[in-house]
Amino acid sequence: MRWNIRRVGIFLAIVLFSIGFGFAFDKIADQVDRHRYPKPNAYAEYIAADSTEFGVPEAVIWSIVRQESKFVSSKTGDAGEIGLMQLTPEQFSDICERLLHIENNPGLLYDPSSNLRAGTALLSDLFSRYGNWETVYAAWFAGTDRIDLWLADDSTANGLGGLKKIPDRNTKQFVEAVSKSVLKYTKLYY
Repeated sequence: MRWNIRRVGIFLAIVLFSIGFGFAFDKIADQVDRHRYPKPNAYAEYIAADSTEFGVPEAVIWSIVRQESKFVSSKTGDAGEIGLMQLTPEQFSDICERLLHIENNPGLLYDPSSNLRAGTALLSDLFSRYGNWETVYAAWFAGTDRIDLWLADDSTANGLGGLKKIPDRNTKQFVEAVSKSVLKYTKLYY
């Protein structure tokens, strides 16, 4: 009997040690993830306000910015994309007129708060159109014309307004990266 009590005590000590180690490991992993999935203070106020104004989850906005520009507001892309959300001048003009109902001032595309607001308005518009965040990410990357073609194709559409298959490798990788990032941001901050 004494041996059984000792074994139970050892077993409980191992279990408690394992639980404590698991919690410590989770805390360390969270710190590493916070470094990989940051929320720079310079943009936090803008993103919170835009999230509220347009009904787009903050985790989605942070994830798009992380994927598109790595939080570098002066970033320019090969196809003429500009800023945190990597919007083209044509997109920005359309968003200003159609969604924000303001006069287009091309210089605002370089302003982080204006770039974030326009990009968030576009995300909201795409969600209203598609109703599914993964399809929104695909449309953000590949454009609505291509997504509409894929949704009209039974081999790529899931029949529920979403995509069961993304035929373009780069679009698929973008959707997977943003989706993973949204999960991380949600776990770490929301």
